[in-house]
Amino acid sequence: MKHRRVRSIARKAGREAPAKRIVVVTEGAVTEPEYLNAFRKCFGHRSVVLNINRCVGDPRSVVERAIEKSQELKGDSLAAYDTVWAMFDRDAHERFCEARDLASRNGIQLAISNPCFEIWGIFHFRDYDAPLDRHECQRILESLCSHYERKNKKSFASIQLVKDSYEDAVKRAKTSLSRRKADGKPGGSPSTTVHHLTEQFRCFVSRSTPKK
Repeated sequence: MKHRRVRSIARKAGREAPAKRIVVVTEGAVTEPEYLNAFRKCFGHRSVVLNINRCVGDPRSVVERAIEKSQELKGDSLAAYDTVWAMFDRDAHERFCEARDLASRNGIQLAISNPCFEIWGIFHFRDYDAPLDRHECQRILESLCSHYERKNKKSFASIQLVKDSYEDAVKRAKTSLSRRKADGKPGGSPSTTVHHLTEQFRCFVSRSTPKK
């Protein structure tokens, strides 16, 4: 037993920097995971792990799964650096407020889009500032992105898209939150906090990457 512990410590000491891990549980099975994978390929570094977990269901189910993942990860070699996120849509979910409150009580961070994740996609192409529902949001993204199809292929992400327009998307997302706050409707439609997650990932990468 002692021999194995010594070997483990030696391996950790050889790292350039302590590894960090961001665990994300997504409501969607395709759109969100594919975007996060493209984002990881564009901005990732071996010092930061982005662990993506699909959980098709309502927001409370996503948060419950995120809590389970948080418990499962306790005690392993990266646990001290973990942040666990639940990513889901506001849409018309009845248990949305339950999910948000449950996440707050259990240290789960949230990446929420209103009405749906596709508003984050729209922000990669243009500003948008009128209330809309899921179906209209998806129609607009379909008109902007040639390979996004509402009924079939619900993926708008590519490494090139992230490289070309991520910074603009972040600026538009921040503006949307400010506008909704000014309207007296924080988190209202349209808005998103996806950039809170992606910017944390980039911050971890920046801190963990050796300066040249």
